[in-house]
Amino acid sequence: MEVTTQDTTAGPVALPIDDLLDEFEKGPLGGEGVPKIEAEAPQVGQETKTEEPEKPEAPKKKEDDPVAKLQRELNELRAREEASRREREHYARLAAQKALEAQRAMARAHLSDYDLTSNALDAALDKMETLKKEYASAFSEGDGNKAAEIQKQMAILGARITQLEDVKARLEHQAQLQKQRAQLQARQQQVRQQQPQNADPFEAAIAHYSEPSKNWLRQHREFVTQPGKFDDVLAAHYIVTKKLGLQPDTKEYFEAVEKELGLREPDEVEVVEQKKPLRRTIPAAPVSRDPVIGGVDNKKVTLTPQEVQTAADLGMTKEEYAKYKLKALQEGRYDFQQRV
Repeated sequence: MEVTTQDTTAGPVALPIDDLLDEFEKGPLGGEGVPKIEAEAPQVGQETKTEEPEKPEAPKKKEDDPVAKLQRELNELRAREEASRREREHYARLAAQKALEAQRAMARAHLSDYDLTSNALDAALDKMETLKKEYASAFSEGDGNKAAEIQKQMAILGARITQLEDVKARLEHQAQLQKQRAQLQARQQQVRQQQPQNADPFEAAIAHYSEPSKNWLRQHREFVTQPGKFDDVLAAHYIVTKKLGLQPDTKEYFEAVEKELGLREPDEVEVVEQKKPLRRTIPAAPVSRDPVIGGVDNKKVTLTPQEVQTAADLGMTKEEYAKYKLKALQEGRYDFQQRV
C-alpha cells in the first residue's frame, strides 16, 4: 500500500506504508517513540498485599458456647444428685420397713408372753381363793391334817403368784419401753424428713423434747449418740415418774434420773445413834479424866433410790429407814446386795 503526499516543490511523493509506520514509532521529533508502561517488579523481601473479600462470620456451634456447656454440666449434676437422693430414700424405706417388721414380730412375741403370764396369774389367783375356802372349811371341821396340807399348798401357790406378778410387771415395763422407743424412732424419722440434709443429726434427734430435756441431753450426748444407751434413760424416766412420782423437767426429776444412771451419788442420810451407857469401875486413884460415856456418834448411811421408794411405800421417812438399815447391818440381818 502506498500513500501519496503532495510536495510544494517537487510535487507529490509516494512513501511506502511500512516506512511511514516506522517513522511514527520514532516520534514526531525523531525520539524513541511512544513510551511503554511496564509493571513495577516487587522488591526482594517485601510482602505483597492482596486484598481478599471479607467472609461472613460462621455462627458458633452450640457445644462451643460456655454458658450452654455450664448449663449442661449443671443439669447432669442435678440429675445425679436426684438419682442419689432417690436411692437413699429407697434404702431408708427398706430399712424402716425391716425395723418395723422386727418390732411387730417382737411385739407379737411379747404379747404372747404377756397373755400366757396373765392367764397363769389369773388361774393361780382363782386357785388361791379355792384353797382359802377349803382351808376355812377344814379349820371349822377341826381337821388339822387337812388344814396343814392346804396351808402348805397355799404357801407354794403364793410364791408362784409373786413370781408371776413380777414377770407381768417386767413385761409391762418392757412394753412401755418398746412403745416409747417406737414413738421416738417415728419422731426422729419425721424430723429427718423435715430437716435439711446439712442439719445437725443430734439436734434433729432431740428436736421434739422440751427445752430442759434438750439441755440435759446436750450435757449427756452419749445417751443419744451411743446405741442402746437411750434405753437406760427411758428406764430411769419410768422409775422416777411411775415409782417415785416425780414431775418431768424438774430439778428433782433430773437428779433422780442421774442417780438411776449412776451419774450422781445416791442420797446419804445422817443417822444419830445413841450409844448405850457402859458400866465402868472407877478406880480410887488416880482420878479418871475420860469423858462421860453416853454421848452420840454420828454415822452416815447410804440409801439407794429403791430404798428411798421402799421407805415411802412403808410410810417411813428417810431417817427412820436409815436407822432401821443401820441397826440391821449391825445385827447382820440386812442383805445389802439384794438392796443395791
